[in-house]
Amino acid sequence: GRSEKILGDILKDVPRSAFYIATKVGRYEDNLATGFDFSLKRILAEFEKSLERLGLDYVDIIQVHDFEFCDDQNQILNEALVAVDQIRKSGKARYVGITGYPLQI
Repeated sequence: GRSEKILGDILKDVPRSAFYIATKVGRYEDNLATGFDFSLKRILAEFEKSLERLGLDYVDIIQVHDFEFCDDQNQILNEALVAVDQIRKSGKARYVGITGYPLQI
């Protein structure tokens, strides 16, 4: 959150066509036990907060972050990916990505 605000302040006078920017959803705290929420509702809400902090209308890439920490992989398929696809289709993100550690799943 804070880094997005700082970055948004720095980029406010830079033409949008001069940079690419990505943001991530799914992980919101450092605590591994409570820091993840891959629900559609939370992703949509947190993404809007990210855009606001960045001062942007869209990002180039939205990434589902640390998906392997989701207890229910069906939630990734049925909520997280649905949410980021909705965001992409709305024009608020150009591309969708997934990030994770190289763990066996």
